Amino acid sequence: MPSRGVRTRAHRDKPGQRPAPLPAASDVPVLHPASDALLQANEAESAHLLAALGHAPPTARAQVLMRLQRERGNAYVQRVVARAQTVVQERDLQAGAAGPGVEGGLPGLVDGADAEQLQISADTRGTPIIARQGGTATLEAEKKDEKKGDNKDGPLTPAQVERARVWYANHRRDYTPDIIKQIQAAVGADQDGLIGPQTIQAVARYQQANDPLAVDGIAGPRTLPALFPVGLAESKKEGEYVKEAKQVQTDWAKLKTADERAKALAAAVNKQLTASGVPAANYALADLGDDSGQFDFATWTLSLGKKPFSQPTVTDAEAADMADTVYHESRHCQQWFMMAQLRAGQGKSAQDIATELGIPNNIASAAVAKPLKHGSMEALQAKGFYESVYGSGSTHRENVLTGLDKKGEELHKAEEAAKKNPTKENEAKLKKIQAEYEALYRQYRDLPEEADAWRVGGQITSQYTAGGKK
Repeated sequence: MPSRGVRTRAHRDKPGQRPAPLPAASDVPVLHPASDALLQANEAESAHLLAALGHAPPTARAQVLMRLQRERGNAYVQRVVARAQTVVQERDLQAGAAGPGVEGGLPGLVDGADAEQLQISADTRGTPIIARQGGTATLEAEKKDEKKGDNKDGPLTPAQVERARVWYANHRRDYTPDIIKQIQAAVGADQDGLIGPQTIQAVARYQQANDPLAVDGIAGPRTLPALFPVGLAESKKEGEYVKEAKQVQTDWAKLKTADERAKALAAAVNKQLTASGVPAANYALADLGDDSGQFDFATWTLSLGKKPFSQPTVTDAEAADMADTVYHESRHCQQWFMMAQLRAGQGKSAQDIATELGIPNNIASAAVAKPLKHGSMEALQAKGFYESVYGSGSTHRENVLTGLDKKGEELHKAEEAAKKNPTKENEAKLKKIQAEYEALYRQYRDLPEEADAWRVGGQITSQYTAGGKK
C-alpha cells in the first residue's frame, strides 16, 4: 500500500500562470547508459562476458544485449544467452536454488527452449527477457507483417520502430492478439493481431494527432486510456457534465453560499461517476487554499475548496478551471475503482482489496460485484494505473511526490530570499531550484494516473471554452 493518498492538484497551474507546455509524456522511460566497461565486454562468449551479464544492473544488461543484437545478430545473442542460462542454472543448483531468475542472474530465461525458437529483447525499463516464439507459423506471419508497413510510412524512424517492437515483445502477456487487434482497429491498421511497423506507425500517427501524447508508437499506460475512453473520459459524459457546470456558473449568485455552489458541482460530477458504474464520492467543503478540489481515496471523499467557491462572482476562465479540477479529481476516483475491479478480476476478496488499496470496505465490495474481465482492454488500462501506484512503479511515484513536496518548500524559501535580498547568489540559487522543481514536476505529470487525469480534465476546459462542444 502506498504511503500517501492521491497526489491531487497541489501543483496545479492557476489561471493566467501556466508554465511553458510540458514535453509529451512517453509510455517508455529513457534508458540510462550502460557502463563503457560492460559495453566493451562483447567479444566471444567468454567467461568475462557471462560474468558481466550475470552481475550487471538490469539496465546495463538490457543495453549490452541490445547492442550485441544490433552488432552481431540474433544468432550470436542466442548463443550467449544459452551459455548464460547454463551458468545460471549450474550456480543455482550449487546454491540449492529452485531455478533461474534469482538476483544477479538473467530473469525471464526460458528453460529448455531451442535456440532457433528464441528471440532476445530488452525491456525498456531495464529487464532483459527471452520470449519464446509461437513456432514456425508465427515466425513466418511476423516476417510477413514486417513487410506490410515501411518504417517510413509514419513519423517514426526505423530505430524508433524497433524500440517499440522490443517494448511490445516484452509485454506479450498483456498484448494478446485480441488486444492488438483492438488497437489496430482503433488506429486504422490491418487487424492481424501482430505487431509490425505498420501498426507501430499507425499508433504513432494517432499520438501525433492527440497532443500531449508522446509520439513513440507504443500504446502503453498513457496512450490506451486516450485511445479507448471509458467512463468520465467518454465525450458524452464530458459534454453532459460541462452543461451542468455551466449552469452552476449561471446560477452562481442564486447559489448564495460556497457550500451550495460546491455541492451543485459535486452532484454534477457524481452523476457521471454513477453513470460510469463508479460509486459516488462523498462530498466535503474544506480549506484547500486556492485549490478547487482534491480526492481522498481512503475516505472516498471529493473535497472542494472554500476559497474558490466563496467568490461573489466568477469569470469564465475561473469557472472552467473549477470544472476542470473537479473532473480531474473525480477521474482519480474512477481510476481507483478500476484498480479495485482489476484486483477483483484477479480473484482478490473485498477485504484484501480494501487493505491493499487503502479504500473503504464498501467500495471494495462494489468492485468485487463488478470485476474487470482478465485480458480485457479496460483491465489493461487499470493495470497501468495499478503498476504506477501499487506495483513496479510505486517507489518511483513515492520518490517523485516526496521530492516534489520538498523541492516546493525549497523553492518557496528561495523565492522569499531572492525577493528580500536580490543578490546574484540568491538569484542563481533560485534559478537552480526552479529548474530542479520543474524537472520533478514533469515527472509528476508523467505518472500514468496523473497524465490521464490531466488529459481528461483538460478536455473539460476545452469543451467549456468551446461552448460545451468538442
